[in-house]
Amino acid sequence: GYIFTAPIITAKGMVAGYFHLGLSSTRWQAVLYQMLIAFFLVTMAAIIAGIFLARVIAKRLLHKPIQDLARATEYITAGNFTYQVPVHSHDELGQLSLAFNTMNNYLNNLFRSVRSSTAELTRTSHLIASKAEELIVEEGNLSTKQKAAANELNTAAKRLGRIIDKLNSLSMQFKL
Repeated sequence: GYIFTAPIITAKGMVAGYFHLGLSSTRWQAVLYQMLIAFFLVTMAAIIAGIFLARVIAKRLLHKPIQDLARATEYITAGNFTYQVPVHSHDELGQLSLAFNTMNNYLNNLFRSVRSSTAELTRTSHLIASKAEELIVEEGNLSTKQKAAANELNTAAKRLGRIIDKLNSLSMQFKL
């Protein structure tokens, strides 16, 4: 235990007696042990609450934007370039969503341009093939060299038409 002793001094400076105080160390050790357990429990509760709170905040802040980006990826995989990712914030995920939308718009414009170009090429190849057919039909007025050139032109126009048809069927897979 602990024993504290102090003199009791009168106004004249004389010692009138002694003050004696005894403390049991087992009592203080029990109190200290209880305080340590309480501190440990409060610390553990704070850590668990912090983890739970961080999880809730992360789920609210990250889950929706990531889910939207995953959905947009599925749309693009299916060939749909019209889907726009909602932008929920202006942080890194918001910037990623904006960049994704910009990329999607570029792809949409690119495939529209391909589709438009293939349509124009289709019309042009049909025109070339029909003009070559007309030349072949009018064989009598053509030299052998001109007939061969007209046949070659007709064959090339038909081959070009088949290639354009393949391009067109590819571009039709995309929902623009």
